[in-house]
Formats: sequence, C-alpha cells, structure tokens
Amino acid sequence: MMIRRASRSLSLVARRMMSGGQVRSEGSVAQSKGFAAKEKAQEDQYVHMQEVEKLKKLRETIEAAKKEIEAADASLKAAEEEHAKTK
Repeated sequence: MMIRRASRSLSLVARRMMSGGQVRSEGSVAQSKGFAAKEKAQEDQYVHMQEVEKLKKLRETIEAAKKEIEAADASLKAAEEEHAKTK
C-alpha cells in the first residue's frame, strides 16, 4: 500500500516538474477559448449555408408557383373572352 502511494506521488511530482508546475487536464485543447470560438464559427457558417440553400429552393418554388398562376390567369382570360364572344 505504501509503495503504491509513493509511486503515485512521485508520478504527480514528475508531471508537475515537466509541466512547469502546472498540471494539464485531459482535453484542455477542446476546452480552450480559441478552439471553441473556431468551432462556433464553423457551425455558424454551416447553418448559414444551409439557410441559403433553403432560401434558394423557396425562391425557386415561388417562381414556379408564379408561372402556374400566370398560366391559370391566361387560361381564365381566354375562357372569358371565348364566353364573351358567344353572347
């Protein structure tokens, strides 16, 4: 038991000496502010690109609907003119 404690404390002392007295936690890179900011910027850019694609598709859908409405209006106008001629 004493040997285990002694080896553990020596291990901690050795780590502190190599790191200049600071003990790094695991995953410290992932927790750094710079990494988090970069990751957030990448996520924001991805979301923005997805929204741009959705807007593009919606605009295409709107244009297709406008063309259908114009065609229906033209058809209605032609039918009205035909009906007016028969009176």
